[in-house]
Amino acid sequence: LLLGLGIDDAFVMVQSYHHTASLLGPEATVQDRIAKTFETGGVSIFFTSSTDCLAFAVGASSVFPAVQQFCAYTATGVAFDFLFQVLFFGAVLAVDANREYCGVKEWEVLCGNGWLRKGRYDAKRQLPQERLQNGKLPVMPEVARTSLAIRAYGNALTTPFWSCVVLVVFGGYVAFCVVGVMHVRTGLDLRDLAPSDSYWVQYLTTNSKFFNLGHVLTLAFPPDA
Repeated sequence: LLLGLGIDDAFVMVQSYHHTASLLGPEATVQDRIAKTFETGGVSIFFTSSTDCLAFAVGASSVFPAVQQFCAYTATGVAFDFLFQVLFFGAVLAVDANREYCGVKEWEVLCGNGWLRKGRYDAKRQLPQERLQNGKLPVMPEVARTSLAIRAYGNALTTPFWSCVVLVVFGGYVAFCVVGVMHVRTGLDLRDLAPSDSYWVQYLTTNSKFFNLGHVLTLAFPPDA
């Protein structure tokens, strides 16, 4: 779970960095693009991490020790994941942005190219003029396709036909949720707390089948009573 959340946050940060090429001018430096990345993607992962951490923190108040420990561990992990994204992954992203501005290929890094040597990193570095595309920062093809698809999707939603379709679908979804809530059962089946092949499940199934006496009240009296 924590691995999936961390990878998702990393994807958000990387995509936000790529989208800065269309948000900033050709004079944007490495520092400008990283700052814009945290302004957009950083805020996004902050709110998602905060809500996830809060949800698991509430779950840590459960009376079941297993659920309590799982939620407490996960809430702590989500908080540290956000810190690592901001402090560690952000720094690595800045170094990789400098590599991009220096014109060093990824495979050249693996071959030992010394772009990390002292004096090579410069937060104020600008992209050379010969590497600009029509006087603008180069945009990755997949980012351009994604932006085009999102723009087309947004334009379609503003038309009367698709607006009505969305309203009808949402109304059906709300009706389905209302019906589902009315059929939700209360209570807890103890068999759900153990694996399906556990002897505990077999015992509870057999006990409820032949000795379904409801709740058993046990009274304990001291010896001198």
